[in-house]
Amino acid sequence: MVYDNDDEEENVSKGSNIKRKKRDKELDDLERVAKEAEAHDKEARDGQVTLIIQKTLFLPWSMERILNEAINNLSIHWSDSVVAFDLENTSESQLDFPITLKAFLF
Repeated sequence: MVYDNDDEEENVSKGSNIKRKKRDKELDDLERVAKEAEAHDKEARDGQVTLIIQKTLFLPWSMERILNEAINNLSIHWSDSVVAFDLENTSESQLDFPITLKAFLF
């Protein structure tokens, strides 16, 4: 009879071990899913912050403004050519394109 109780206890302990392992596996899966959801939410929040920052940096252009700057004020996007006299008078040194303030107007 003593042996029967030991066998039953082993079966019960094996059953509880199996249940515990199954529960641990489910908890690990739930934890993994929660971490993935949290990472996805964080990425979405970061994306929203980036969009807000970019909207403040680059103001939206209206069609009127685009046409006005692209057609009427085309020279603000181009550098002015300036004659440069270098010691060696080559074709490359004759025209110098300095960076002007007009190149940075938006």
